[in-house]
Amino acid sequence: MTELKTTRNDVPDVSSAGINASAKMVWQAVQATDSFRRYATTGKLGGIPGRYWQGAANQVINDLWPALNDRYLTEKDQAEDLKLALNRFLKYNRAMVCTRDGGLTKKSMWFVAEHWPELTVTPGPHQGAREETVVTDEAATATPQKTTATPLDVFSLKRPAAPAAATEERSEEAMTTTPQEPVTGSVTPDDEGTQHECRLDGCDLAFEGVHHRATHEMTHGFRYNEDGTVTNFDPNDPVPDEEAVQALIIKVCRDVEPMNTAQIVEAVRKLAPKASSPTIKIVLQILADDRWFEIINKVEGQKGRVRKFHFLGEPVKRGKKKPVTDITDEVDAPADESGFIETAVAVLRNDGEDDEQSRVARYRTLMDDLFADLALMDDLKRALAAKTAANDALQLELDAVTRERDALQGKLDTLKQVFGTALQ
Repeated sequence: MTELKTTRNDVPDVSSAGINASAKMVWQAVQATDSFRRYATTGKLGGIPGRYWQGAANQVINDLWPALNDRYLTEKDQAEDLKLALNRFLKYNRAMVCTRDGGLTKKSMWFVAEHWPELTVTPGPHQGAREETVVTDEAATATPQKTTATPLDVFSLKRPAAPAAATEERSEEAMTTTPQEPVTGSVTPDDEGTQHECRLDGCDLAFEGVHHRATHEMTHGFRYNEDGTVTNFDPNDPVPDEEAVQALIIKVCRDVEPMNTAQIVEAVRKLAPKASSPTIKIVLQILADDRWFEIINKVEGQKGRVRKFHFLGEPVKRGKKKPVTDITDEVDAPADESGFIETAVAVLRNDGEDDEQSRVARYRTLMDDLFADLALMDDLKRALAAKTAANDALQLELDAVTRERDALQGKLDTLKQVFGTALQ
């Protein structure tokens, strides 16, 4: 690919002379977003103070230079190369570093440095005298003469030397602040083995994975949630048992849209960070088996199979009927406590997915409940028919008494007419 030394004002300048200013515009625009001001959390990365922000950096770049998203003005490959150059520059000068990739349901997590790293940008070794700038992310081709540089190979980054007078006039507070380590020479694009430092001030431990860091941060009594918020708790609190987890699941699922298992686990752990994910999944499956939830496997307008839980509320318990005279006098059957252990084993083995045997057993239970309901309806129909027959008999007796009364009243009226004068 040829150099990307742009002369247009509607796209970012990613040449050696202009990429520093273009990248700084992105860094400033991210800090000006509403999501950054409201939800970004303080932290450090490699000793650099800053804030963690959940969002889309490329969207900010598109907002700054709308021509990048207009195919009449900028070709797709050129737009991607320009955004790639900005992202890599921000990463390797540690102004903005992606610490967790996003997906379809959640955005990426970024570390945004508090202060802009003032670095000097000069042409890299692959540019030579012609100063060819940012190129694609592809590896070198098989032919050595056609080797293509990566966007970072064309730059050489180093910290400019501070003037002697400025160094002498630095305040005591600035001298005690942890300085940012300089980035010199070429940087490996893969950035393998990244160390994720604990985000508690004063803790210098670092971990290779964000999961291990999150586990360590739990010992300090705080948890970073997926939405960027932080939940503080007492590390000495006991781990919630099954009853407590059930109450938490009901609390987070009541009066909300259906959620999948991962969303429910995250919502519960946001309220109670020490709640165990396997326990949450087990209790959730038991509640679904007891018909606290309706399982949704298909969503309108969405392709593929989904598995979401729609909270219905506490189900009406039914039990086996005993022979009584009043058909409404029923007792609840005792609960089978062994079902909890069996469901727990099944959920841990299949990670929440129903196997065929469990589905058959569930269908059989539903059929048994259906037959019980039908039998109850038959009993109610018979009771209603008996009461209707009794009412009909009473109505017949009432009609007979009414006719007899009418006949006697007629005779009385006749006697009054015949003997009316005598009676007076």
